[in-house]
Amino acid sequence: MAQSDAGLISGKIRELTRLIRETRLAETLSADPERMESSPEHASGPDEMLVHKMRAQTRLEALAQSLRSVHADIPKVAQARQDAFTFALLPGNPPRFWVDLSSFVVMSDGGKTFHFLKDTQNGRISLFRSNSLEDTVDAVTDYVAERIVRHRSAAPTDQQQKPVASKSTVPADKAEKETPAVSPVARPAGPEVAIQQPVLPPPIIIQPAPPTNDWVKLFLAFTLGLFVGAVLLFIAAWLQTPAAT
Repeated sequence: MAQSDAGLISGKIRELTRLIRETRLAETLSADPERMESSPEHASGPDEMLVHKMRAQTRLEALAQSLRSVHADIPKVAQARQDAFTFALLPGNPPRFWVDLSSFVVMSDGGKTFHFLKDTQNGRISLFRSNSLEDTVDAVTDYVAERIVRHRSAAPTDQQQKPVASKSTVPADKAEKETPAVSPVARPAGPEVAIQQPVLPPPIIIQPAPPTNDWVKLFLAFTLGLFVGAVLLFIAAWLQTPAAT
């Protein structure tokens, strides 16, 4: 019961918005009712083009107002992408309501027909065309929903291509089986030679000679020389003395 009441209220609000837009447009064109059925191809002057532009602007504003709740329901993940939804009505000649960076709604047939277009690599294509505001709202809503579902389906593929920097949750026994064994370095064939560390000889410690008294040696040598000299003089004198007769 509550859902039906909410739907009824929402429908009345949309109808009220549409009536306000159409009333404003009727007041603008009340001076010349024949302009309501004219088209850009049959525009007779600047006033006619201005009427068409005002009609297009008014109907696009009604479209933007009707899609405001759809834009509010778009997930933040979809809005964070580079090709996010814009839902922006930009003035121009003609004015355009941009759904995203490549698709927009423009008015044709003198501002009476909604034309939903999309720019692609192969050129501009037509997605939807109708005189009904409600049908155009449904077409844009379906396009938005289709894009969101397509992006969600492609998200797991993108995550698989990117390396995940996280700790592995594989059990230890499975991790050992999955981890490739590192092959040992190949050694040349032949008898194995044991490599022995060289034995170093013990260090030779040279102790300094004990200090000697040089003056003692000199004294002994001098005394010995005097003694030898005295003996030689005594022998020489004895030999020169004549023997007593």
